[in-house]
Amino acid sequence: MANDLTGTPTGATGCGAPSVWSRDGRAIVLSCIGCGRIDTAQQCAGTCGEYRQEIVPAAAHDRAAARLDVDRRRRDALVALTARLAVQAPGADGVEVAYRALQAKARAVLRALPAAVEDGDPSPGRLAVWSCGCCGRMEAEAPCLGVCSDERLEVVRGDVHDGVVAQLDVVQAQLRELTALVRQVAFVTPHAGHWEVTFRALQERARHVVVGVTVAGTSRRARRPRNDL
Repeated sequence: MANDLTGTPTGATGCGAPSVWSRDGRAIVLSCIGCGRIDTAQQCAGTCGEYRQEIVPAAAHDRAAARLDVDRRRRDALVALTARLAVQAPGADGVEVAYRALQAKARAVLRALPAAVEDGDPSPGRLAVWSCGCCGRMEAEAPCLGVCSDERLEVVRGDVHDGVVAQLDVVQAQLRELTALVRQVAFVTPHAGHWEVTFRALQERARHVVVGVTVAGTSRRARRPRNDL
């Protein structure tokens, strides 16, 4: 009997069958290219306790993960420059010289950033299946069209993909704020007599941005489960 619940596998329940899921939340299913029916070749060895589960094609998940990796590296490069601005004190040569040096550095950092990954919507079409809470066997019926042909499809648990998308949302919000600040430093040159005012204003903004990025990172680590898949 199936229970209309949504969740993730909770471990063995005595059925004795090996799980179809890997430790990082991946599995191989058979998907009919005609009707879209999903099944696994594995048969449950005991009494199945099924629940509703959402899965995501692994290819779409991997694209989101690759985008997260690139955006993290872009963010980290911008954070380094922003942190430098937040604490930098003008030298004996004066504020204008310090500002122009920082401006040149900002332009160099922007040129050296890894190319952004444009992947459209990181939330792909999700597939709902019935999954056994013991072995992870999955099934989703669909009306047969008479042209059945199964192909292997690698999938990822929906909650695993959601974790990546949540991190991506945070990193991209940080990127937008950091990029706006660094571009301002790189391409805005103060009028004569306004070097110090502009420098101090940007420095105060940089401190605010760095604190925001640090707090978001700390909050994310605190929420991360101990057995993160």
